[in-house]
Amino acid sequence: MLLQLIFLTLALSIDAFGIGISYGVRKIKFSPISFLIISIISLSFSSLSLSIGNIISIILTPKMASFLSIFILIILGIFIVKKGLEKNESPKQKKQILKDNTIYSLFIKSLGITISIIKTPSSCDLNNSMKIEPKEALYLGVALSIDCIGAGIAASSFNFYAYLFPIFIMLFQLIFLNSGMFLGKKLKFKNIDESKMSIISGIILILMGILRIFVS
Repeated sequence: MLLQLIFLTLALSIDAFGIGISYGVRKIKFSPISFLIISIISLSFSSLSLSIGNIISIILTPKMASFLSIFILIILGIFIVKKGLEKNESPKQKKQILKDNTIYSLFIKSLGITISIIKTPSSCDLNNSMKIEPKEALYLGVALSIDCIGAGIAASSFNFYAYLFPIFIMLFQLIFLNSGMFLGKKLKFKNIDESKMSIISGIILILMGILRIFVS
């Protein structure tokens, strides 16, 4: 179970590696507060999805819960592969990046802020400052963690080890992001497409779902 959980969290976090390389190539930097924001968001999303999964596992029989977790892994994997195959054309003007890549926006009236979910995490340097600022880190954190919602429900079937899911997600995302940035700076990559990492991530999730059919 622990090994399966590690593979699951790795699959969900590996696209952060490609995104990190993309940032490293362009010499884009992160402030400590930006890393903290990303960590909090990934921990929150994964914890919420795990809680939902625990509630569902109480309602369903063990066999039904296992089937649901397999179904979610395969569907999520297909969705991530499809997302990775889609072409995201770059907008001509920098001010159009957020608009062109937005999936939807959430306005929090009490705080006076708007949270936008974007298709292309590597476009989060919205003001072209060569630095990911706190507001931009909010966009990036959500973009990196949105796939954890469904996977957390599947992870709830890993018994005691399931409670390590949010911690692993947070750690692996930060490790992959920083490792990618380091390699991007050192190895001088020229053409990086983080969608390839998304495809790998999706394929791993699909294979995990199929594998669980035979071991469950």
